[in-house]
This record gives sequence, structure tokens and C-alpha cells, in this order.
Amino acid sequence: MKFLKYSTAIIIGTCLMAYCSMPDHRLSTEQQNKIWESVLNLDHSVNHSEYFEIEPTTDEEFSRGVRPGEIMIHFANGGFTPGSRYRLFRTLTGNKSEFMGDVIALDSGELIIKGERNIELKNFHILVFGHMLGEESAFTLMSEDGQTYLTAVAVQKPIIAQGADGITMRVRLYSRIADMVLLQCSGLKPNEELNLMSTSCNEVHHNEGKADANGWFQHFTNPCVIGSQGGEGSFVIFRKNGDYLKINYLWGEEAIKTARVGLENH
Repeated sequence: MKFLKYSTAIIIGTCLMAYCSMPDHRLSTEQQNKIWESVLNLDHSVNHSEYFEIEPTTDEEFSRGVRPGEIMIHFANGGFTPGSRYRLFRTLTGNKSEFMGDVIALDSGELIIKGERNIELKNFHILVFGHMLGEESAFTLMSEDGQTYLTAVAVQKPIIAQGADGITMRVRLYSRIADMVLLQCSGLKPNEELNLMSTSCNEVHHNEGKADANGWFQHFTNPCVIGSQGGEGSFVIFRKNGDYLKINYLWGEEAIKTARVGLENH
């Protein structure tokens, strides 16, 4: 399978194949924490005049060799101040961020990756495979002064449930061994009170929760059960109007198995 054309594609699996030789840009603890915060609050962050988003690649030059279950993506972007500079980092679930390249905005407001060839970021294609259910590859632009962090996330196998009234539940893995998960809900009523039931194997826990003023709610949990290396879990949100919504996920060894199938093909 061939994806490299003029060095504009990389492959994201258990390893990263960089588009060119990059210097080592080590992040400070503060910078790393800000990237993780940007990834965590992806759907709940403030609006920026710049946009940096992940879109599926439709160019047959790159997408025709993609196997079922894999995704080929690229970065849609624009609105950046001409000449502004950023560093592009990739963060795999539960890992420290990896430097991918220096980025600069053109007069058009679009971004290019600086290197032996200046590649327009929108033409920088990435194959994502071998991920667990709910595992993410996050890509973050950090401004030169370290004050702005823009993040877009690629999820090969998303865990999402949607309610009839616009509520969306999403489970995101929060560690490489899938022993921490994050439930995020959007579309709730402002300050809505709710009850949450979480299950893992045969264990059941009940919690009370409340959405914020924007109808946003999130909940961390460790689904591990003594005597088990992995299993199935679920969240159920019960609303005061009698409606409820459920979402299922895998954790531990059961989640890791969902990545092995994709890796065996490479």
C-alpha cells in the first residue's frame, strides 16, 4: 500500500512516520499540561477566529488504498494571521505529545509545514489505523508565544450515542491501557440535573450530576474490577423528564483487542 507522494502523507499506528527529519522540541510541564487540557476540552473550548479541523480525505490519490475500518484524514484550516508561527504536535491517548513540525501562516491565512518542501497543511494526509475503540490521535497547534492552543482529534473507532432531542454521549479512553475512561455529554439543558449509572462487569455505581450553563457534562471513571483484566462497561444518564440514554464501551484487555485486528494488517 503506497501513501507517500511528495512527502505529504504519514501513517499513524503504533508508530509515527514523520514527513521529514524534525528537531527535538521538548515541551515544558506547563506546555504539556496545556496541550492535554486543550485535548480534554476539545468540544467545550472557546471559539477562535482561526479554524483548524480534521476532515476525511476524499482525494483518490491517497484514499483508494485505505482498508475497511481505517481512516485517511487531512487538516482543513484558515483564518490565521499571515506570518504567524506555530508548532504542530500529535498526542496519542495517554501519551506525551510528539513534535511533528513547524507551521507558518501564508498571506491567504492558510498554514504550511516548513521543511525541505513547504507543504500546505490541507494537503498533509494521515492514515489512522490500529486504534482501540474510543482511542484518539489529537493534533495541536501551539503558537510561538505559547499562549494559543488549537486542537483537532481523529478517532478511528468513536464511541458515540445520540438521543432524539440532540443529546450526544461520547466515551473517550484516557490511558494507553484503557483503565481510565471519560464520559462527555453535550446538548443537555443549561444547569440540568441528572442521575448517572455506571456499570463495569457486575459492579454498578450511581452518581448525581449537573450540566453547566452550556448543557455540558463530563465524568471520569476507573472501570477496573478486582480479578479482571478487562471487560465491558456502560453509562446510563437518567433525566428528570423520564428520558434516558445509554452508551457501552470496552476497557482493559478487551479494549486493547480491538486495536490488534488493525495492526495485524500492517
